[in-house]
Amino acid sequence: STQSTWVFSNRAAIQTELLQCIQECNDRGLTHTAKWACEQLVGLQPEEEGSECISFLPSAPSTSVQEHGIYLLAKSVFDLGEYLRCWHFLRNATGSKAVFLKLYAFYMAGEKRKEEEILEQHGPDAAGTQQAVPNRHIEAIYEELRDACEKKQADAFLLYLFGLVLKRRDMKVEARAAFAASVSAMPCLWCSWSELTMLCTDPKEFLALPLPNHWAKEFSCAQMLSVFNKWDESLLYYSRLRIVFPNSNFLKSGIAVAHYDLKEYSEAAAEFEEVIDSDPYQLEHIDMYSNILYVKGDKTGLSTLAHRTINIDKFRPETNCAIGNYYSLKSQHEKAVVYFQRALRVDPNCLSAWTLMGHEFVELKNTQAAIEAYRHAVDICPRDYRAWYGLGQTYEILQLYYYAIYYFRKAATLRPSDSRMWCAIAGCYETLKRPHDAVACYHRAEANGDDGIAVAKLAQVYQELNQPHKAAQYYAKFTLQSADELQQTDRDALVFLARYYKDQGQLDNAEQCCIRLLAFSGPEKVDGKVLLADIQALRLEEERKRELKTPATQQASHDC
Repeated sequence: STQSTWVFSNRAAIQTELLQCIQECNDRGLTHTAKWACEQLVGLQPEEEGSECISFLPSAPSTSVQEHGIYLLAKSVFDLGEYLRCWHFLRNATGSKAVFLKLYAFYMAGEKRKEEEILEQHGPDAAGTQQAVPNRHIEAIYEELRDACEKKQADAFLLYLFGLVLKRRDMKVEARAAFAASVSAMPCLWCSWSELTMLCTDPKEFLALPLPNHWAKEFSCAQMLSVFNKWDESLLYYSRLRIVFPNSNFLKSGIAVAHYDLKEYSEAAAEFEEVIDSDPYQLEHIDMYSNILYVKGDKTGLSTLAHRTINIDKFRPETNCAIGNYYSLKSQHEKAVVYFQRALRVDPNCLSAWTLMGHEFVELKNTQAAIEAYRHAVDICPRDYRAWYGLGQTYEILQLYYYAIYYFRKAATLRPSDSRMWCAIAGCYETLKRPHDAVACYHRAEANGDDGIAVAKLAQVYQELNQPHKAAQYYAKFTLQSADELQQTDRDALVFLARYYKDQGQLDNAEQCCIRLLAFSGPEKVDGKVLLADIQALRLEEERKRELKTPATQQASHDC
């Protein structure tokens, strides 16, 4: 909170910093980072009336008119996607801005050629093969940047580009150092923060890096904690930032995603709807909003969303994911697969499309295709628990239970507080006749607040292990949780408890269980009537014993 107060007190400094970042990034073709900085600028808390206006004018070029003209020409062709022309025009550039644009254009030309080679080799259905073809310009860029970076002559942007090159060369430790140096030189450079969070394998590793104590670090910490499924901690950072950036749609989307992963769907939907109201034509994270509507079973809302996204941009991956979810909710799984495949043609790294397509193949009983889709998802993001869980479910369908346990454990490692993961592992152990291992997993699920599934399963396993006292304890707990609505799953619990209480002489408790059984309309109702008759007979027998015992006691007292 101390840092947030400091940030708030320097609103004018934040504005100036963001304006400079926007100009610098636009000059270099880093449009995504410029957009992020614009969103935070617009998202700042409105200034009070009478406050001093900030005037920000671009500085005059430090080069000659001829050199500046060449730079502007190069930037124009870069914006048109003609990257090799841009590189050619700047081949003799010396200024840091022009050198960056030259090398970044050469990098983008390599990426463009890589995509063309993938299409030539694999055709339009080349999703998932992007890693097989390298960017052939990486080595040349590495050689040109290495000396400047080692001699500490590179600015924040060149350090960012060097980090990208090092990452492509699988030099992850060096890449992390380059991105850390980049944000130290320019703390608002969001592209470096984003790469840094994705390269770290643990939050402690991120915090151990020499990073500036800056408000942008708060954004990065929130994103990094989200990546590692620490959603509660992520929300703490977002709540602090919201004081300073109350109107930031980027921030609202991050909060919505956190609520979504915490299964707080109403809160997540409210945040997404607020973003849509303020920016109705944006499509970022719309695929997650469509997931929420899917989980809530809102066909009308999902249909409306799908039509709206088509009218905005029918070829965006998010649009196709929303349409795929709509058809999935209507149980038209073949059509859903078609739209997820369309999303992957546009963006082969679309994590949502791979995972959702895996779910559809499971529904279609195409386990081999489901496994392939889930494997692509974990290759793209090994920290996504949904794909690991999907792999576990698929191998469970194939009755390969040890494989299923392996993948469920991967998911549980990433999501240890999710009871579904532990219930899935326990179910496999039950099938493998390992009840003690199953009990341990069900206890983990119960400790993490399951919906009664683990409690009922614990009771059943203890019953099979011939431990009636523990079975009765968990059956009683289960029936208390489902006291308001009787389900078919209550039958076994109530029958067991009625018999257990009857054998233990707790006839009142047994009678209450039998009365609840009478609410069913099947064999359990008959069981309830039979047990009530047995309980009534036991009570009559107890009364006769008391009556026989009472005269004998009175006679003994009279004799005395």
